[in-house]
Amino acid sequence: MSTIDIVSEIKSRLPLPEYLRQIGLLPSKRTGQSWMLKCVFHAEKTASLSVSDQFYNCFGCHAAGDVFSWVMHHEGLSFAEAKASLALRIGIALPEVPSARRVAPEKRDRLFACNATASDWFRTQLHETPAALEYLHGRSLTPETIDAWSLGYAPHNFHGLEQYLKRRGFEVEARELQLITPDSRGRADRDFFVDRIMFPVRTPDGRIAGFSGRLLKPNEKVKPYINSKDSPIFKKSDLLLGIDRARKAAWQEKRIYVVEGNVDVVALHQAGICNVVAPCGTALTDSQAALLCRTATEVVIVTDGDAPGRAAAPGQAKTVLSQDTCERALVAEMPDGMDPAELYVAEGEAGVRRVLDNAGDALAAIVRHAATGQGDDPQGKLATVRLLQPWLVALAGSRKDLFIDGAARILDIEPELMRGWMGTLDASLTPDGRVRIEVHRGKLHKTVEQIDAVLAAYATNVYRRGRQPVEVFLDEGTYRFATISSEFYSSLVSRFCHFERFDGLDENDQPEWVTIDPPRPAVTAHHTANANSLRPLIGVADTPIVRRDGAIVSTPGYDPATRYLYAPSCPIPDVPLLPTRAQAEAATAELLDLVSTFTVLEDVDTSAILAAIITPLVRSACDIVPLFWCDGHTSESGKGEIPRIASVLRTGANAAETTYSLDDERNRRDLLARAYGGDPVVIWDNLPNGGQVGSTWLCTWVTATDLSMRTMYEDNDTKFPHSSTYYLSGNNCRLKEDLSTRCVRARLDGLPNPAKGAPSARARERRGHYVNCVLTLIRAWMTSGDTVELKFRTRFSDWDRMVRSALIWIGLADPLGNIESIKDSDAPRRARGDFIRAWHAVYGNKHVRVSEAVSRMLTPTMDTEREMRSAFEAIFGAKAPNNSNVGTLIESMAGQNHRGLRFLKTSNDAGQRLVFVTKA
Repeated sequence: MSTIDIVSEIKSRLPLPEYLRQIGLLPSKRTGQSWMLKCVFHAEKTASLSVSDQFYNCFGCHAAGDVFSWVMHHEGLSFAEAKASLALRIGIALPEVPSARRVAPEKRDRLFACNATASDWFRTQLHETPAALEYLHGRSLTPETIDAWSLGYAPHNFHGLEQYLKRRGFEVEARELQLITPDSRGRADRDFFVDRIMFPVRTPDGRIAGFSGRLLKPNEKVKPYINSKDSPIFKKSDLLLGIDRARKAAWQEKRIYVVEGNVDVVALHQAGICNVVAPCGTALTDSQAALLCRTATEVVIVTDGDAPGRAAAPGQAKTVLSQDTCERALVAEMPDGMDPAELYVAEGEAGVRRVLDNAGDALAAIVRHAATGQGDDPQGKLATVRLLQPWLVALAGSRKDLFIDGAARILDIEPELMRGWMGTLDASLTPDGRVRIEVHRGKLHKTVEQIDAVLAAYATNVYRRGRQPVEVFLDEGTYRFATISSEFYSSLVSRFCHFERFDGLDENDQPEWVTIDPPRPAVTAHHTANANSLRPLIGVADTPIVRRDGAIVSTPGYDPATRYLYAPSCPIPDVPLLPTRAQAEAATAELLDLVSTFTVLEDVDTSAILAAIITPLVRSACDIVPLFWCDGHTSESGKGEIPRIASVLRTGANAAETTYSLDDERNRRDLLARAYGGDPVVIWDNLPNGGQVGSTWLCTWVTATDLSMRTMYEDNDTKFPHSSTYYLSGNNCRLKEDLSTRCVRARLDGLPNPAKGAPSARARERRGHYVNCVLTLIRAWMTSGDTVELKFRTRFSDWDRMVRSALIWIGLADPLGNIESIKDSDAPRRARGDFIRAWHAVYGNKHVRVSEAVSRMLTPTMDTEREMRSAFEAIFGAKAPNNSNVGTLIESMAGQNHRGLRFLKTSNDAGQRLVFVTKA
């Protein structure tokens, strides 16, 4: 009998009203020529579903069809399954399937009976095992829910189920279902499931086809979930946990939710959200997706609030959207660190509903995932299209055009341009995935343009720092840059480009092309002019990127606004969009507790310590930042912990420390190498006790946005963007070369508090928490709309506005409140301050000639004149003051603030040059 004949036979022998009468849904009275009943496909109070002899039609939700449609939609079955179910109901024998797939009805019934018997035993064991019950109750599952879902427990005795099933005559079936398996030696039988919470996996009509077991006691060597082996009645890739209970609610709401965990399914059903299923701990398959799309018009992928769950969502969504029967797919993300069951415990049904109702379009989630790390420029969008291409190309007919247009809108590019990119990429790829480039004599520029386009689209981990191409790589937990020199640029190009040149015509007059190495002229030309293609990179952050306006970029990938790459290495709790002052105060209290181990001289030093650990986290928002001077009065004061905390929060690891050397050129080379390598935290340690530290080059670096150095591969200096934060660590040091005006000083007095422990270790243990505290404080300040008064401003305007102002706003001391003591540590600057103060004591605001001051210093008669002479000698040594050197000194100090005073110059009516002092 053909399929058409079988369908006709079923319809004639089992009219739709008779089928509905058999399953208890048909009313006893008809209205005219039809029956009216409440629709089972959507929720309603009055009957709107009309049923005739062969068809049904709902005037509310417009569901319509015949007896086959009803069974497919109401039972969640495929057409073949519906046909088999109806044929069995009226006793029609279907054509036999090939012998390899044939299972006699009697055998199938025995296999299902074996599973049901095993389920009864698992349920008994659960109620005899307090630890297993305690686990389920701890997930807030009620006894009624546990019984309704037939949840059970497989104990840790290896032979309990085996003996139970054998005594009841199911030994053969248990082996075929692999509920019992041979031991490791292949001799004795043993239970397959051991020490696991057991979840029966049922067919859409409610029979137990297999089991999914969750490990009760965590064990790194054992999989947390295992499922029954495939058998004649169980195929993991075809079934969904909870489908038997979810299909009615799914058809009524036109929506079905797919969660990750077995407990999530049960917990949400208990919460009253009954259209929920799970794929038994595995990736969603095409068969499961087809079942979902037959059951509801909307499929919602629900992800756990962790990185693996969110990363898996685009793949699950692709599987659903690839089904021809899929009408719409969505993605809902749980809050950070929570799964649906945990959210239900914390916030109840309302909390879960809020997340589910905010589900977003699945295509948008797929495109965003592909765009992660690619950037928002044309090159980044081209790279995204390259990643989407295999999936989009595999779609059928109009669905392909629909999704291409949708992806183009999300990427903000013209659909025709996207189709052109897809066609070009598809046509020009070699079997090994490289882009084919034809090299023609006399068309060097064309080859360079093609190399440029390919690298922009495919070399997604290659950027440029200054004008040098670099690759980003992970080195012992820290992201660094590797410069790609001209010597190795050909290797980079050949990774993505396959070059061929014309080699004449073959015997059929067809052009022959031969593979060649990357042409050196084209590669060299592109290496020299690559500024037009590779994305500019200042630094790599593995904590969220802060922009100048206070916005926080927490989506991994390249941020064109800051030119930083966000590559997270640990979870960071989400920062509130508009944190309140109370939240900022709580975050600050956490940071103060972290640094409470230090013994400081004044409150300003605590504020300086906080500024030191905050600054690397907001470096992306600041062109330049001050240097941080960790100044200990005694050894073992804990001064080295300050930069270590900063490094741990910024990178997750301790920064390499550069030891101070008496060879200043060696110091310069060492610190420059750190900056060139992209180290976000550079530490200069073991400064000489009581010595003077500083140099012209370090003063320049602190206020420079770019640095230059010559690498071993290049003939000329390489200019690169500067993104490091510098730390000096030593005891009782003094600064020179005007370094005192470029630093924040944290003074430590005495040994750290041992009861508090090492703060850098605490920072490492709760890194995500403390990073969140820093960003919450900064975000709260930047969005508050408040203003603070700075007594003076520095050359570090971005840092003043973001870090310094935030600390003052929250009620802490100005981290630069000890600026005068910092300046006093600079001996030459201190001497200049003494000189101008003594001058002011002698002359007040009087306008005088330099020669007059020289005369009084040479023959001092008052203490103030002698102080002026002493200060001069501190600067010039044994040299006697004269018009030239005193004039030079005043010229160098003119207009600068020294101890609240400044020199100004003027002239009298006779044209003589005069000097006077005024308050700054």
